Amino acid sequence: MVKGSTREKQRKAAPKRQTDYALPWPTFPLSPHPSSGRWYKKHKGRRHYFGKLADGWEAAYAKYEAEWPDIVAGREQQPTSSREGLTLREGVNLWLAARVEDGNAGTIAASTVSAYHRIGRQVVDELGGGVPISRLKPDDFRRLAHTYRGTMAPTPARKAFVVTRQIFTWLFHNEHIDAPPRYGTDFKLSKLESRRTSRRSNGATFTAEQVRTLLHAAQHGVAGDSDRGIEGVRGTPHLYAMVLLAINGGYTQRELAMLRLDDVDIENAIIDHYRGKSEARRTVPLWPETVEALKASIANRPTPKREAEGLLFVTANGMAWQRERMIERKPEKAGDKAELRFQRVDAIAHQFAKLCKATGARVEGAGFGHLRHTHRTISDEAGDPHAAMRIMGHDVPGISRHYVADISRERLEAVANHVRGWLWPEQPAKKKTTKKKAGKKAATKRSK
Repeated sequence: MVKGSTREKQRKAAPKRQTDYALPWPTFPLSPHPSSGRWYKKHKGRRHYFGKLADGWEAAYAKYEAEWPDIVAGREQQPTSSREGLTLREGVNLWLAARVEDGNAGTIAASTVSAYHRIGRQVVDELGGGVPISRLKPDDFRRLAHTYRGTMAPTPARKAFVVTRQIFTWLFHNEHIDAPPRYGTDFKLSKLESRRTSRRSNGATFTAEQVRTLLHAAQHGVAGDSDRGIEGVRGTPHLYAMVLLAINGGYTQRELAMLRLDDVDIENAIIDHYRGKSEARRTVPLWPETVEALKASIANRPTPKREAEGLLFVTANGMAWQRERMIERKPEKAGDKAELRFQRVDAIAHQFAKLCKATGARVEGAGFGHLRHTHRTISDEAGDPHAAMRIMGHDVPGISRHYVADISRERLEAVANHVRGWLWPEQPAKKKTTKKKAGKKAATKRSK
């Protein structure tokens, strides 16, 4: 180019194109394309554009969320203006809002609300929040099924499959969509995976010796070992009583944390109440050791705070041993909404884990709740399944529930005492030898 030419003068006079565009957050999925003045993202070597740079990233990001799942899935693109019906993000948010209301009303636990949020977020992330529900295909759910199987164990995967279907069924019955989507034949666990679920959930129980070791440590404490990184546990009457109740009556830590003083009849050595989870009647005859442990725990019971008033077990600061709530978490990046997150404080599980580690009485995959598994496994050997179910807080199964009006205390005590005999087996009494027999034995030995 000749120096001082007209073209060179025009090039120098033209404004420089902006090449540095700040991303709203480091992992923003779109990139600026200064030549065309648009946001874009590549897929299989081809650029896909999502709006002008001058219009800001918000509009481009909204278009990206709506169209990208179709681009990845190879579905035919339609103009955004022609799309009709509820989007997946809108539908999931409607369903979650209803579940949060159920949680606030106390009909479902905070942990259940948290699990619903986690699964709903995974459905939106995998299938695309901007996709209309009416356009979801079996191929989409096959992809979601592979994600569930690849990232979850069989039991939580089963729950994810069930909850995903619940979302669309609820939207259909509440007239938010005209029909639930077709899931295809692959959106489920196989029979082999179901059998694995059953085996894994029933395998862990404690031995009688391990339970005795844990009871002794819960009552008297156990020293730690700094060299091996083992923290010591201080024995308390409350922890001792809780471990005893767990093996005596099959209580979980949640049930113990919510057990009330009014439910326990110390004088008659029995707990007779209705189980909170299923409202089934629960009657637990108490062993003499459990009665004494409860008396010591009540005598040393700290002053409860207002929210823990009436509970049998409270911590040193007057709170419940297990607490659950939903908290609002602030968004980490611009444009996101605040999220509800589940928070649980479980002092019983924490203390029991320390107890197992310090004593060495550990079973792989077992926690405090597996004392309930152990109780039911041993009580089943007593030969009275209906009495064992009443102690556990389970309804009598089948047609029998309409005819079995009550279960006598004698039957319940027989089951409870069977578990007690397993835990503390009586030593056979030694035979007494008379002086005459002892003299004969000595004479026989001398003659030999």
